[in-house]
Parts: sequence; structure tokens; C-alpha cells
Amino acid sequence: MNENETNVNVDNGVETTSETEGRMYSEKDFQAEVDRRVTQAVKSVQTKYEKKLNQQNELIGLDENARKYKELQMRLEEAENKNKEYVLANEKNNIMRILSNRNLPAELSDFITLTEDNEENIAKIDQFENIIKKIVSSEVERRISGSVPVTNKQTNEVMTRKEFNKLSLAEQNELYIKSPELVKRILNS
Repeated sequence: MNENETNVNVDNGVETTSETEGRMYSEKDFQAEVDRRVTQAVKSVQTKYEKKLNQQNELIGLDENARKYKELQMRLEEAENKNKEYVLANEKNNIMRILSNRNLPAELSDFITLTEDNEENIAKIDQFENIIKKIVSSEVERRISGSVPVTNKQTNEVMTRKEFNKLSLAEQNELYIKSPELVKRILNS
């Protein structure tokens, strides 16, 4: 199956969709997602054409030299914007690569504010990595220092041989270590 393929299943009148990411949508959620994406695309196209219309309106009424000058300014501004987008996309790829090399999820790049300065981005990654390590280490310490979980098995209660045989070998062994007399009594009965 291609990464872009989507499976659509209909069970009991409810349509679900599973993408390769494993998402499941009800028919209502699926329609809402489609509507959201269509609306987003329409807004994108509308913004693009409104910008072009505004540019054309700026050129109306200008003499030939002024129009050429304004067109050149617009092209230069557009080229600078595209260059800036390229630099930021390149920096995002670099950040994702650095995160992956440090065994951190590449998705964390969405939470790091990108700049055009690579050294500043690396400093942000270092800071982010230190924060994550502190959180993980404090959680590990909390769990290690916590109390030992108590099991529901009580060794003093009467257990039949049938119940004893249903226990896993590890549970049988643990019971024998805690109460060898009880196990002998069960096995001899």
C-alpha cells in the first residue's frame, strides 16, 4: 500500500477511514476533516488571487517607467520571500536531522521556533533536549523511589490444588518462596 493511500470501511452504517498513520474517523469526523481541508485550500487560493489583484490595482494609473519599476520591486519582493521560505525549510530539515541524530523524535521540530541562524537553532535544540532529559529523569526517580506495588494474592487464604495449577510458574515459585508450607499443603492435598 502506498503511504498516501487510504482505506475506507463501512461497518454498521458508520464509515471509518484508516490512513497509514492509523487514524480512524467516524463518518461525521471524516466529513468534518474533508470540510476543514477544502476550506483551507479555498482560503489559500483566495489569498493568492487577492494578492495578485491588489498588485494589479497598484499598477493601474502608473506611467510605463513607474509600472516597470513597481513590477521589478514586486518580483524582487516575491523572490526574497521564496528565498526566505527555502532557507527556513532547509533549517527545519537540519533541525529534524539533528533531533534524529540525538535520538529525539523529529516531530519536535514543530515546537522549535526556527530562525535563519543555524547556531541559534542548535542552541534551542540543546535547551529543549536538556528540558526533556530533566523531565524524564525526574519521572524515573519518582517511579524508582515509589513504593513497591502490593499484589492481591494473599498467602494465608486457602487455595485448592486446581487454583494453584492455574497460576503461572512464576507465581507458583513466588508463592513457594513466600510460604513453602502452604505450597506443600496444597500439593499434598
